[in-house]
Amino acid sequence: MTDLSDTTTTNGHRPATPFLGSVPFSDLLGAPRAGNGQTNVYDIAPPGKTRQPGTGLLVIASVLILALAAGMGYVSWFQQFVFIDLAKHAALPSQIQATGLDVGAVSFALLGLAHARMGRPAVIERALNLGCAAGSAVMNLLGAHLGSPRSVAVFIMPALLYAAASDRLIAVVAHRAGVESRSPFRPLGTGLLYVLRFALAARSTWFGLRRMVLAAAPVPGKELARDGRRAGESKAAALRRMYATHPACGDRAQVSRVATELAPRAGYADAGPARTELYRVCDEVVTS
Repeated sequence: MTDLSDTTTTNGHRPATPFLGSVPFSDLLGAPRAGNGQTNVYDIAPPGKTRQPGTGLLVIASVLILALAAGMGYVSWFQQFVFIDLAKHAALPSQIQATGLDVGAVSFALLGLAHARMGRPAVIERALNLGCAAGSAVMNLLGAHLGSPRSVAVFIMPALLYAAASDRLIAVVAHRAGVESRSPFRPLGTGLLYVLRFALAARSTWFGLRRMVLAAAPVPGKELARDGRRAGESKAAALRRMYATHPACGDRAQVSRVATELAPRAGYADAGPARTELYRVCDEVVTS
C-alpha cells in the first residue's frame, strides 16, 4: 500500500489528497474568507444565502426564552394548582385547569412566531398571548397574601416575565422578517391618552366620540356611502361635487337617472330632493 504522506512532486510539494483531513472543515461548509485569507467562522451560511447580522444571538435568545418559559410555566402552574385544589378539592381536575392559561399563552406565542416567520403581522396573536399571561398572573395573585407586597411580587413575577420575554421575541422575529408590526400595547396607550383628554376637555371629547360612533354605526336603512360624502360636507354640496365630475353632467334628460345613482352616495334617503337639486344645477349652468 502506497504511503501518500511520503509522496512528493518534483518541486517538493505534496499533491492534493482525497482525504477530508487535508481539507479545512470551514471550506466544506462554504464559509467565506476574509480579506487576509482567513475563514470567518461566524459567517458560515448555506450557499446562495447571506447570513443576517445577529442571527446567532437571536438563536441563543430564543433558546434562553424557551427555557425561561418552561421554568416560569412550571412555577405558575404549581401556584395555580395549589390555589385551585384548595377550592375544588379534586387533584386531577385542578391539575388540568391549572395548565389552561399557560398552555394557551404558549400556543398563541407560537402562532405569533409562525405569522412573523411568514412575514405577516401578529397583533391578535400577541394580544392573546399577553391576555393569557395576564390571566395567569391574576390567578397567581389570588393565591398570594394580598397584604404583603413581597408575596404579591413573588406570585405574579413568573407570568409577567414570560409575557415580556415572549412578546419581545415575536417582535424581533417579525422585525427580522421585515414586518412592520404594531404593538398590542398601542390601543391601551391610545385609550389612556383619551382618558387624559377627557379630563382636560370633556365636552369636545364627548361630542367627538359621539360623532365617531354614529359614523361607524349608522341607522339601518339610512347608511351614508363613506366613499361619496366627506366629513363635515352637506348633502347638497356632496351631490354637486359628484355631479360635476359625472359624464352626464348638464344633460337634463338624464337628471332623473343620475339623481337615483348619486343620491345614496350623497346621503339622500330619497332620490326626489337630489333630482330637484340637480335640476337647479342644470338651470344655473344654462343661465351662466
